[in-house]
Amino acid sequence: AVIGGWQVSIINTMQSGTPFNLTYGPAAQNQVSQQISATYRGANEYRPNVNPGVKKILNTQIASNGFIQYVNPAAFSLPATTVGGAPASPFGNAARNPLRNTPFYQTDLALNKKFSTPIEGLKVEFRSEFYNLLNHTNLYLPSTIGGTNGSTASTGGIISSTFEPRIIQFGLKVLY
Repeated sequence: AVIGGWQVSIINTMQSGTPFNLTYGPAAQNQVSQQISATYRGANEYRPNVNPGVKKILNTQIASNGFIQYVNPAAFSLPATTVGGAPASPFGNAARNPLRNTPFYQTDLALNKKFSTPIEGLKVEFRSEFYNLLNHTNLYLPSTIGGTNGSTASTGGIISSTFEPRIIQFGLKVLY
């Protein structure tokens, strides 16, 4: 009675890296609108310029703060604030979603079983779920880049968080 009758469900998720935007926050005098980066407007973000010939992804290099320096800030520059004394456009030449994050791998497992009881019409259901069963570390998106306008970016592109680690939960349901 304990060994038979189990229901097993497995969900395996394997995704190539998530595309992401590289953005920066221009100085107030160079912002086109305070609302331009509002997410309900489609998130028309300020993007930097691409420095040609420089490697954009550093992959697993560890930054001075102990986090992963995923994006090379030297591969991007922030648009100048003025051109000939007039305010310049804060929009760089970087494409939308130019880079991809690391791949995402996760396996979820569920084990369920209904047990009959000596009491008529009373059943007990045991449930267990294992999210990220193999405890694979999946990295979250990198931070925005920053620095001085008109020069190469000097900060940002750091991955400082991960998706959830292994989570195990159990449940017991009484059906009558």
